[in-house]
Amino acid sequence: MNHTGSAKCASAPGARASGRHCSAIALAMLLSVCASGAGAAGVTLFTHGSRPPGTEGRPVWLEAMRDAVADARLDGERIYGEIIVSGFPDPTARVENWLGGLGDAVHGEALVLLDWSDVANHLDNGVAVDQVAAAAVDQLTEGQASYPPLVELPLHFIGHSRGTPLLTDLARRLGERGIIVDHLTSLDSHPLTTNDPFQPDPPVLDPPSQIFGNILFAENLYQQEAPYPQGESVAGACNRLFSNLTGGYSGFAGPHSNTHLLYHGTIDLATPVGDGEAQLGAAERMAWFNAYESPGGIGGGGDRPIDGYHADPVLGGAGGRVAVDWSQAVWPNLVRLELWRDGQRLGPGPVEIIEGVPVEVRYVVFDADSGVSINFGLDIDRNPYNDNELPPFDFVMHDAAGPQFVAHATTWVPAPLPLDRATYVFARISDGPRRRYLYADVDIQFVSRTGVAQWRGY
Repeated sequence: MNHTGSAKCASAPGARASGRHCSAIALAMLLSVCASGAGAAGVTLFTHGSRPPGTEGRPVWLEAMRDAVADARLDGERIYGEIIVSGFPDPTARVENWLGGLGDAVHGEALVLLDWSDVANHLDNGVAVDQVAAAAVDQLTEGQASYPPLVELPLHFIGHSRGTPLLTDLARRLGERGIIVDHLTSLDSHPLTTNDPFQPDPPVLDPPSQIFGNILFAENLYQQEAPYPQGESVAGACNRLFSNLTGGYSGFAGPHSNTHLLYHGTIDLATPVGDGEAQLGAAERMAWFNAYESPGGIGGGGDRPIDGYHADPVLGGAGGRVAVDWSQAVWPNLVRLELWRDGQRLGPGPVEIIEGVPVEVRYVVFDADSGVSINFGLDIDRNPYNDNELPPFDFVMHDAAGPQFVAHATTWVPAPLPLDRATYVFARISDGPRRRYLYADVDIQFVSRTGVAQWRGY
């Protein structure tokens, strides 16, 4: 691989997180939008960076990226939400247009915009991004508008510029409550510091972008071509430094904006592709991406680059993490769910499950404060909220193990299923009133012992 100016991010066999929806990938393993398991239940949270003086509202590209994920990976299904942060000097948050249709959706994937454009011009209001994170965190952990908390599902955060330190600080705050974040994508991280040339007096200081111990995988795509602002390497992430970001956005900050445009181009593989503000054409694809990042494939079966994956021995990555204060952690987590047979991992994608032939269900739990119960079951889609799951096939309980990742396994002996459609394995972990869901990245085709397919989903 030729990662110009970047750390070399190697494939990490088995180093997958939750198995959520996987965007169309132009950058193979390196720039994955998420783990394997297309269309699985989850939440993708998108946010922007600073808004220049004279601009109003959130940037157009933010909605365009959200829509691209819905069209490319969710069959056009649009379960949208908005977290709006406004007001200064003490910002507050509210939700709008919240998750309509979730109860009828097939994928169970919510696409949420974190819009803090009202306070994103630091020259006017002096608001730092940790204030935005503090205002927004309860919108994720508490149910809103009669819908369950977003954190019940695996989380993928995508942030540009100052949006990166905002989301890493938001992740830290979730970690202090015990919540694991599946995936964080940093696009040209740029927290405000005393070195920034445009600062009020006193200066606005953002927290640094840090990859905390509750983040499973982190990637950071950045440039240092723009006179201002420039991105930075982020310790613990899989870092990719881009060069020759000509075309796309114009102006002295063009390369900075091109980092979110190039990421958009890994979701929508059309050429040209636009985000409502600029276009990525054939010339840009040729200049920006190296040969390894050619459009289309998911290298290594969806494995993530080991450099950005959590270095905990149970998880098997190499990415260092910043410590989290777990003293008030109360949420339970499932961070891996896999099916194994005869010593081989099944999937990702379509697999045959044979009536009466045992399958090992391997899973990883993180629960800091008390015991948990886990239901394992089958669902005819990947949405835990539309009331069509099948009866559980197993139920287990585990005592609290403290703030650490713990691997477990149970055995499932499949019984016949009289269904003429695909089905999916999921698990629900509960600790008192708090629960989280995780779907395995397999599409099950049930086969009888005689080898006659009882039902097929494709």
